[in-house]
Amino acid sequence: MVSHGIVCVSKGFSMVEFKSKIIEIKDYGAADHNPVRVFKVKLLVTVPPFNYVPGQFAMLGSEKVRMTANSALYKWASFSISSSPTQEGFLEFAINDGTPEGVSHCVFLSNVGEELFVKGPFGKFTLNESAFDRFLLIATGTGVAPIMSMARFLLDSKNAKPIHVFYGFRFEDLFLYKEELEGFSRAHENFSFTPIVSRPSPQWKGLKGHVQSALKETHFEAKEKTGVYICGRPPIVEEIVAALKTLGFPEQNIFFEKW
Repeated sequence: MVSHGIVCVSKGFSMVEFKSKIIEIKDYGAADHNPVRVFKVKLLVTVPPFNYVPGQFAMLGSEKVRMTANSALYKWASFSISSSPTQEGFLEFAINDGTPEGVSHCVFLSNVGEELFVKGPFGKFTLNESAFDRFLLIATGTGVAPIMSMARFLLDSKNAKPIHVFYGFRFEDLFLYKEELEGFSRAHENFSFTPIVSRPSPQWKGLKGHVQSALKETHFEAKEKTGVYICGRPPIVEEIVAALKTLGFPEQNIFFEKW
C-alpha cells in the first residue's frame, strides 16, 4: 500500500532511477487549509521505458533532500501516479506540503524547470479492466490520484463500461481535476461522477458531508459485476469498505489503497 511521505534510502531499491524535469504545475486550495499542487514531470531519459499500469505509484527524490546519517544518499517518498499510461510524455502527481525536512515539502516548493529523480513503478493497487462489467471509483483528498489514472485509462482506451467516480474533499477549492471530470461527464455517456464537500461554503450546490454517507444514499445496480477501487486515508477507507459491504458489494470485488 502506498504511503505518501514514507522515506526510503536509494540503495534499498533496485529500480532504475530516471531523471525528470517539472514541466507544469497547477495549484489548488489556500494556505490556511493544506493546499495541493499537481505536478507534471517529463522523463529526460526514456531507456529503459517507465512502464506502469493505472493505480501504481513512483518514488520521487531530489538532490536537495539528503539522508541525515549519510549525505551521499538522498531520501525518497512515494506518490501515486495520476496520469494514465495512455498519456505519453509525462508523469503526473498530486502532492500536499510536508514537514520541512521531507521530500514532499521539497517537491511542493519546486518550480517549473527544476529536476527530480523518479524510480518505479511500484504497487499492486492496479486496475483490472477486463474482470468487471462496470467500475465504481472512490477517492478522498489526494487519494484521487490513482483514481484519475484509472478513469483516464478506461476512457482513453474507449472502454464503454459504466464508470462512476465518488470524490470527497474538504473545501471547494480542493476539488482536484474539476474541469477534467466535468469534461469527462459531458463527453462520455458511460461516465458520471459525484463530488462531495465536507466543509462547504454557502455557495456550494452539490452534496455535502462524507463519501461513506453519500454511498449509503445511492442506489447501485449489478453490484456483483462491479469492480470497486478506493483510495484515501486509512480510517476513511475502512468506513467506505464497511459501507459497501453493507450495501451488498462482494468483498472480492473491492480493492483499496490506504495512504
